[in-house]
Amino acid sequence: MKKNFILDTNVLIHCPDAIMRFEDNNIFICGTVIEELDNHKKDSGERGYNVRHCLKNIKEMIMYSDDVNKIELPNGGTLFLTYNPVSKVKTDFVNENNDNKILSYTLSLMADASLIDNDLPETTILVTNDVGMMIKAIRLGIPTQEYKNDRLADISQIYTGREIINVSDDEISEFFKKREMKTDEEFTENQFIRIVSYTGSSALGKYKNKMIVELEHLKDQPCDLTARNEGQRFLQESLMTDYNDIPLTICNGPAGTGKTLFALACGLQQVMEEHRYKRVLICRPNIMMEEEIGFLPGSEADKIFPLLRGVMDNLEVIFKDKDDTPAMIKDKIEELFDRGYIKAEAIGYLRGRSITDTFIIIDEAQNTTPTQILSIITRAGERSKIVVLGDINQIDNPRLDKGNNGLTFAIEHMKGSRLCEITSFSENECTRSALAKEASDKLRL
Repeated sequence: MKKNFILDTNVLIHCPDAIMRFEDNNIFICGTVIEELDNHKKDSGERGYNVRHCLKNIKEMIMYSDDVNKIELPNGGTLFLTYNPVSKVKTDFVNENNDNKILSYTLSLMADASLIDNDLPETTILVTNDVGMMIKAIRLGIPTQEYKNDRLADISQIYTGREIINVSDDEISEFFKKREMKTDEEFTENQFIRIVSYTGSSALGKYKNKMIVELEHLKDQPCDLTARNEGQRFLQESLMTDYNDIPLTICNGPAGTGKTLFALACGLQQVMEEHRYKRVLICRPNIMMEEEIGFLPGSEADKIFPLLRGVMDNLEVIFKDKDDTPAMIKDKIEELFDRGYIKAEAIGYLRGRSITDTFIIIDEAQNTTPTQILSIITRAGERSKIVVLGDINQIDNPRLDKGNNGLTFAIEHMKGSRLCEITSFSENECTRSALAKEASDKLRL
């Protein structure tokens, strides 16, 4: 039996395609929600983009429908665009703000479904991520639920991109000899595998086309950097793999594991030495999101620079010689930017572009939204590779959590793609310092 889902404004602002996510059910959007969306259509940044996208979708649905108030959806559902009837249920609302209007609308629908359609079932649910509205709705006896289609339900089950397989001595010997091995076990395409024999021998590979194949870049030393643990070896393998095979690399891991360091080293190696790309483009979101970057003084580069101090620290590690003075190190790093080997841009400026011949690094991706990460990954043009890095345990954006940020979204939706490799770091693979490792273990919320 179909259910009635009333969508709150905040759901559509953050998830403009939410209308299509409730298959075979009735979706209701009241006049107040349309008005609120209309008030935000000129907002800058992601909010305005999402609202315009949502309103455009609704307009196109209306244009191709015989009934502008009752629209049949391709997913089997029905969209009702309705007025706000006067509630027949008494409430103790102090004022008639928009939240209370939506609640009154929901009460009216629950009390008299014939206001909309005589055949509607009685089950009615308000979908909102607004905690205040949810509290009021529960007190009024309105069934409510959060919109969770944009989040991972169980964050403990997030895909790591790594697995261990136990084999016999003969099997691992065959792997060393043939550089590949058959396996009856099912893994995810491009999943990294540690092969362990019963006597303790081990090897590293990845699952590809139902075979475990040897890694090709284990001995690489990008910019003279040497991988120090299994996680760094897996990440280096993916970063150094040609864009024709793997145009997208995603890595999740704690601070101090070398994610940004290896991304920069591998990118610059392929720009400066192998000439595979023309430049490294580094992008990093700030916690205020891109719509507020205009309030920072100076040019775009001046605005972005404060967010790239971690990048500068890593570039210092890569290019510092033991006898270099601070001034000499600074000159080396500035030369990289002056010669165009590396460039920094705001994430907000990527939308609508097609970026070619570029090794693109998206750092701190846990502070992006699913909409942003979609926009970012679809920017890759010919001969480009995108590297998405972050730590889902260090989210600074107050609108995001471990289950609904862009990094988690990308991992869960891109796993298994033949064009993407995903890997991760464990807490014990921190290489920054003993204190950094201890803090990562003990201060985690």
